[in-house]
Amino acid sequence: MNLFKGDNIVRKVLIIMTELMYVNFLALIFCLPVVTAGASLTAMHNVLLKVVRREVEFVRRSFWESFKANFRQATLIWLIVLGIAVLFYVDLRLINVMGTAFPMLMKLILIGVIIFVFMMLQYVFPLLSHFENTIGGTLRNAFLLVFAEFPRTFAMTLCSLSPLLVIYILGYRSVPTILLFGLAGPGALCALFYSKVFKKLEPKEEQEA
Repeated sequence: MNLFKGDNIVRKVLIIMTELMYVNFLALIFCLPVVTAGASLTAMHNVLLKVVRREVEFVRRSFWESFKANFRQATLIWLIVLGIAVLFYVDLRLINVMGTAFPMLMKLILIGVIIFVFMMLQYVFPLLSHFENTIGGTLRNAFLLVFAEFPRTFAMTLCSLSPLLVIYILGYRSVPTILLFGLAGPGALCALFYSKVFKKLEPKEEQEA
């Protein structure tokens, strides 16, 4: 029996893994300038949704077309995210300096806000990659989906945090894994969850097509 012919499961798995490695490579390269990371993540999710739905034909072309089409909005959102991240970092440093003098309630509120913003990010770039909307509309929809699809949101958050677990367990030995699948691997798992959510939001004509 030839394991690499037809619809064999081994062949399918190898094809998907190859696609994920290629998408991961493209995403990492386009994230390097930092300011383009938002557009890179948006393009990555555009391709990953097609990968999990088995709709992708040319990974590089799909990635590049999405990168260009969403560059402006994705970059503006990314700059907002960076600004919020800096604000959170300053707040956490302040808590560390003040120690017990900082009210516990304020600490819990800040941690809760950080977690919620991270949960929102599970939808922001995927929504931007798949639906035409304003920046405000994209952020609003991401906010609503956190609550409307909370079990999926929680699972997606765990998937996105999984590279940190790999780094914690393997240390420097995790570098090859991160380089091969660090972004696209968790992203593909998230796409499996939000694909069903997006099906509900897609126009009927698109679903029939």
